[in-house]
Amino acid sequence: MKIAELFYPKELKEIIADLRAKDDLNEEALKNIDKTITRQRFSMIIVSFFAFIAFIYILPSSEAYLLLLAAVFFLTFSLVSPFNLNIYILPYANGAVASGRVLGAHYDIIPAHGYYGWSIRYEFSDSSGRIIKNSAVGIKKEDVRNGKVREGDSLKIFYLEDDPSKNAPFFSSIYKRYSLRKTKQIWLTR
Repeated sequence: MKIAELFYPKELKEIIADLRAKDDLNEEALKNIDKTITRQRFSMIIVSFFAFIAFIYILPSSEAYLLLLAAVFFLTFSLVSPFNLNIYILPYANGAVASGRVLGAHYDIIPAHGYYGWSIRYEFSDSSGRIIKNSAVGIKKEDVRNGKVREGDSLKIFYLEDDPSKNAPFFSSIYKRYSLRKTKQIWLTR
């Protein structure tokens, strides 16, 4: 068993088992998910550890005990809380597809954080006709038509039918990285 599997929510375990049974599991995407989960957990543990050590030497003993309590809480949270799989993984693996449209977009460059990419707000209608609005950030230029996104542009949205708030727009680079299905949706090949 891999370390990352300890953090899989029940729903993801069921999806993986189902896709494996159908011989439709994209093992490369599963490796990418495992790497992401492991890297996140490891980073949180390291930060907690070094913050705790630094504060023990800096703060008086009474404040250090309060900090110890906070560090234990943060460390427990980092080990127990589920990886936020609703962003792309669960909708791509087990979601319905809807047409959506961009409500607003802008390109962000934050050199100090090494961040760049499009940020968009979008909306779509779920299978019951309810309008769902959401946003996505860090979208690469190569994932959008002509490297730009404009208000009114159309896009495909994957969403979980039992919880449409868990949704993700289709972006080819992210889909290739995290889609657990070997077989791709028909509209993706057109």
